[in-house]
Amino acid sequence: MKTAQEFLQFRKASWIRLNQLCEEFYFTPKGLTRPEICLKMNVSFELAVIIQFVLSAFSQPKDPSKARRKDGSHIAAHSLQLFESAWNFFGIDIMEVYDAVLIHDVIEDTLVTGDEIGLELGDRTAELANLMTEEVQWFSGMLGSSFVQVDKDRGSIVRFVRKLKTGGKVIAIAEILDRIDDISDLKYLEDKLAKGGEDRDKALVGLIKKFGKCCYTVHELTEESSDVRMLKQFFDQLMHEQVERLNHLERDPNRWIVFHQIMGEADCYRELESVV
Repeated sequence: MKTAQEFLQFRKASWIRLNQLCEEFYFTPKGLTRPEICLKMNVSFELAVIIQFVLSAFSQPKDPSKARRKDGSHIAAHSLQLFESAWNFFGIDIMEVYDAVLIHDVIEDTLVTGDEIGLELGDRTAELANLMTEEVQWFSGMLGSSFVQVDKDRGSIVRFVRKLKTGGKVIAIAEILDRIDDISDLKYLEDKLAKGGEDRDKALVGLIKKFGKCCYTVHELTEESSDVRMLKQFFDQLMHEQVERLNHLERDPNRWIVFHQIMGEADCYRELESVV
């Protein structure tokens, strides 16, 4: 199995290239045609169709202020990155996985609907998009003998994971790829750590929450396949190396992230499963 360091180097290089492709698509007079996408990404025409659709969808974000990430990169590049990771790094050869990772944020982050996806790309692609869409809402219910108002983010993740489990191997692979990417790009939190003071405290809390949420999601997906097992193993390897690297940046050992904190955060989601 390839190493976490190899993946981070691969991701860094492809991230630059994919953002350059986004720049060409959005800011050249004619954008990019499907044959041009085929050449630039070395993909089939079938894949170029969905890639062009996804890039066009992200030109209509639900929140225009979030068309770019905090580092200035295009949010559309994230979907392209998941495809690149699946195909060119992990060697996953399942067309529906490519469709799922490319389309996974379209309903959640753009004005394009599931019905429009179905009309343009087919009912199965629309089904994949819907399965990969998290719905954030408030929940309440009984936890033991107490009535509780559930944190909307945690409650929504618990329900989302429940939906993911109905999607079989394809959705499990796509979601784990997404979570691997989530714990790969931590620069904005690293910058806060470097500032010290309250920023550092908030960054530590944010990192523990991020790792805990991703850990819960990945290990609750119980679909059995060699690709799923390989990706879970890689996720664990990457998470351990990321935590060790972040702790190396923190001089005070009393402020290091420890794995029981991450597992405790993951357990917070499991405690809510009976409520939501």
